[in-house]
Amino acid sequence: MKKDNYLDYDFTDHLMDFEVTRREFLKIAGGGIFIFMTIGNLPLWAQRPGRPAMPTDFNAVLRIGADGRVACFTGKIEMGQGVITSLAQMLAEELDVALETVDMVMGDTDLCPWDMGTFGSMSTRFFGPPLRAAAAEGRQVLLELAAAHLNKPVDQLSA
Repeated sequence: MKKDNYLDYDFTDHLMDFEVTRREFLKIAGGGIFIFMTIGNLPLWAQRPGRPAMPTDFNAVLRIGADGRVACFTGKIEMGQGVITSLAQMLAEELDVALETVDMVMGDTDLCPWDMGTFGSMSTRFFGPPLRAAAAEGRQVLLELAAAHLNKPVDQLSA
């Protein structure tokens, strides 16, 4: 009887074969269960019977200090996907301030509003546009305050 020689066996051959039959898939999966889902419209998801309603309060707070620093308090967290940089860049660009003046305060449950979480690489895609909109509104408010203080029309001012 011949024994298998494990030194002659290429343990990576199966990794290059991407065609898997149903039977092979069941062998690989074993007794586990796979659940695939996509998250679409979250407000509709939250309206399903038996589900808690989504919060209607803010999920981020912007603070613009007298020293010119801007702080964004959000429940999103940095998990290696770069959101601490990308969100700060969006905020700085919209407010027309230097990136170095933006502080991202992320995931601090004592300071930050509730947030659904950081998952699925969705922080930049779904949180970025509302953050930009909030920053644009903040910029407009600052321009209006400056216009009132300087007694000039807003369209004659720039950030």
